[in-house]
Amino acid sequence: MRYPTTDRAAARVGAALVISALVLTGCGSSDGGEAGPTSSTVAGSTTGAPVAPAPSTTVDAVGPSTTDVVETATSIAAPDFDRVTIGLEEVSTALEPTAMATRADDDSLYVAERAGRVVRIDPADDSDPSPILDISDEVDTSVERGLLGLTFSPDGSRLYLHWSDSEGATRVTEFTEDGGRETAVIDENSRREIFALDQPFPNHNGGELRFGPDGYLYLGLGDGGAGGDPLGAGQDTDTPLGSIVRIDPSVDEDQAHGRYGIPDGNIDGTELYIIGVRNPWRFSFDRATDELWIADVGQDQWEEINRLPAGEISGTNLGWNLQEGRHDFAGGEPDDYVPPVAEYGHDTGISVTGGYVYRGSAIPDLVGTYVFGDWREAEIWAIPPFTGDVGEIRSLGVSVPQFGLVSFGQDNAGELYVLHSDGPVYRVVPA
Repeated sequence: MRYPTTDRAAARVGAALVISALVLTGCGSSDGGEAGPTSSTVAGSTTGAPVAPAPSTTVDAVGPSTTDVVETATSIAAPDFDRVTIGLEEVSTALEPTAMATRADDDSLYVAERAGRVVRIDPADDSDPSPILDISDEVDTSVERGLLGLTFSPDGSRLYLHWSDSEGATRVTEFTEDGGRETAVIDENSRREIFALDQPFPNHNGGELRFGPDGYLYLGLGDGGAGGDPLGAGQDTDTPLGSIVRIDPSVDEDQAHGRYGIPDGNIDGTELYIIGVRNPWRFSFDRATDELWIADVGQDQWEEINRLPAGEISGTNLGWNLQEGRHDFAGGEPDDYVPPVAEYGHDTGISVTGGYVYRGSAIPDLVGTYVFGDWREAEIWAIPPFTGDVGEIRSLGVSVPQFGLVSFGQDNAGELYVLHSDGPVYRVVPA
């Protein structure tokens, strides 16, 4: 399907309006104090010293009472989440990270910096990160824009970036890896533009980019911005905005905005795969079950976590903007609606940052637990294994500096990392 592009002049006017609103209202804006790669989205935000570890607490979740959910979770055979204690070990500083990726047969960590660099971190030593690619002269970093996501192809031969160009449009660009198996070397002359989409506002641009178990490339796109979804993008299948897109970059076809193929099973032969998202700030596949976990940033009241089963989930509707969390927003439940498995209110946090289901070996009692957090609160939270439709959100008792929990990462061994927008990359370790 050929999607209409957004008029750039109108986009610039909309951008100015959003920026003015953010400056005037700060985190109390109707935009909900948005998450993302920049502390400027909340007026007067500070980083300061790390927040002291919090006692283990329970955050209200939807559905059954806490007691009911605890009984469900603990009825599952070992591991025992109640025995989990973790710490955070600093791996690298002097970055402005937004996302992390790994590559097949390579122990390095690859980190996207918001300004436009991709750097390599050797987790075995404390040497300075090594830049392997720099497109900073092309990247717009205003409001919630920037180099927002990166991933390697499953065989490690190609690098993909999700970024904002100088006009604010979303772009997905491919580069070929031209080095050995142990360290990526990027051939800048191999550059190929895959996907592009004009953005009407400078917020809710999404940012996630990753290959699924099916070998296709998944791209998270927000609803286009402002507040309340004024374009109605969340429920509109004539635009990729407000959706998770699925494409095949190995098929070189001239589509509306790039060069890719559309996999069988997408919605009506379009790029769309899942609709009804507001700003999916990080999603991931469970490497053991292939389930898809999506953290979707809310509007004024509710942040949500969604879990979708493995297999064909094309056409799943996560509800926005008819629903915010499990609550009416514009009203009613859409067809094919799948409610979140957990939510929390803005008295607890304001902007969810999605993570991963832990599948490492360093912390056995954390295995099967979904680990995530909130950008403002910056405390590490978890949803222990559960059966049924509702999970319990619990604290893991450690934090990073507030207003900066921007992303999580997972290495090839299944160990987890926490990224802070002001520089540190931390490894989650047993305490």
